[in-house]
Amino acid sequence: MRVFTKRNAVIGWLVTRVARRRLERRLNELAGNQRGRLWPKVVTTLATGAAVTAGALVARRVARTA
Repeated sequence: MRVFTKRNAVIGWLVTRVARRRLERRLNELAGNQRGRLWPKVVTTLATGAAVTAGALVARRVARTA
């Protein structure tokens, strides 16, 4: 029977990676470094682009019917 399997290796790697990120985050907060929040910026940019595109399509449709 094998004690160390590939599945155990993958699970161990994932757990170690998550633990390392949590530790780094906590140490950065203690050091006073703010975490860069990229996702809100990406979501805001995509939402703005979608709103501009929708507005342009509505304006185009209104201009055609008028």
